[in-house]
Amino acid sequence: MGSLTFFAQPIFALPDAQPQVVGYELLARTRYRDVWTVPENVGAMTPDQLRQLVMRAVRALPQQAAYVAFNLHPRQFVRPAFLAAIVALQARCPVSLVVELTETRDPLVPTRELVASAHRYAEAGVPLWIDDVGSGQNLPGVVEGLTPACVGYKFALQELAGWLSPADLRDRFSFWRDRAQAADKRFVLVGVETEAELALARQQAPHALIQGCYLGAAAPLDRAAIRYDHILHVD
Repeated sequence: MGSLTFFAQPIFALPDAQPQVVGYELLARTRYRDVWTVPENVGAMTPDQLRQLVMRAVRALPQQAAYVAFNLHPRQFVRPAFLAAIVALQARCPVSLVVELTETRDPLVPTRELVASAHRYAEAGVPLWIDDVGSGQNLPGVVEGLTPACVGYKFALQELAGWLSPADLRDRFSFWRDRAQAADKRFVLVGVETEAELALARQQAPHALIQGCYLGAAAPLDRAAIRYDHILHVD
């Protein structure tokens, strides 16, 4: 596996005023010239590498976390070996493992194959979040096909803020929040990086889960376990 590892970013619930860590997303990183960067091809990770890295992360993170989430690219997502590895891993883990299907699309993996695979994950009891809904290629038609087999939508503010006006961003945010609520899916707001964005979440989606640098950036596992045990009070 070389220098490939996971960093962890906390995911928060916002009961009252005090954010509370409820889970972590694992983000692949590799070392290049003493700097940790995003790997060029995360999709090249094998089922055995995923199993080892997730288990290492689960052992390192605080045990009060309810779940740990990680990404699969489409070609990984449809391979039976990945589902088998995750099912076996879940049997050994004290927390729930959540798969996030990325917004990246592979021309060799048609939507119908993604949908069929999503149902296999649901039948195996593996929770699935659809990552970055409304951006990339996770557009309404694709999400609609995956929705019966998923448990949540992730909406990424940082993916859209650079090219949508504030009004359009709010409209898109409201659209996906309402779709999640109508479908009885968990709504996870990603990329919360300012006090104003946190205020938006509190006002418009008080029951959403929150992820972003304003509350906690991705960090190496040995730092994550320390850093997020003491959460900054946010008014």
